[in-house]
Amino acid sequence: MKKVIIIGLLALLSLSVSSQTILEEAVNFSVKDVEGNTIELFEILDDGNIAVIDFYRTDCGYCNIYAPNFQEAFEAFGCNTSNVFFYTIDQGHTNTEVIAFESQHGLGMQCASGLEGNGDEAFELYNILSTPTMIVIKPDREISTQYMWPPETDTIINHVEAAGGIQAPCATSNDNGIKEQALSVFPNPATSFLT
Repeated sequence: MKKVIIIGLLALLSLSVSSQTILEEAVNFSVKDVEGNTIELFEILDDGNIAVIDFYRTDCGYCNIYAPNFQEAFEAFGCNTSNVFFYTIDQGHTNTEVIAFESQHGLGMQCASGLEGNGDEAFELYNILSTPTMIVIKPDREISTQYMWPPETDTIINHVEAAGGIQAPCATSNDNGIKEQALSVFPNPATSFLT
């Protein structure tokens, strides 16, 4: 009996080492980003695009370490203007907490919270085993990357290119998921100088 339990545990361990989601084919989900915009996975894929999703938690140490790498890869593929769309999906946190995480790491892609953006349900659908989990989904709904470690910029880029992703410069407009940055000028009115 002990042998059966040990073999079962080893099989489970080998599964978790080789993948961070056990799915091989994408399951549709619908989440809302922190600004209330709906992201529906199959709409993105059906338009012939690749989806790259970072399943994370705002309080996860590795998630904080690798968030800037995800941003760099997002920029390398045109900030959601090429055939690759990047998204982050949080587990267990509010929009306010996700916005703080975005701001801290300078994230420009759409981000959905777990509690208010339906991210928790997406985590359940994908049987996410650990965070961060970055997966790559091809337009035919195949999950081409279930395991990406360490999720450094070059690693992400290599996995996305292997799935058919095309690198492109980011657009200068604000039409494709690039977040606007506020501009403050003061004092207002000014007499001799502006900051």
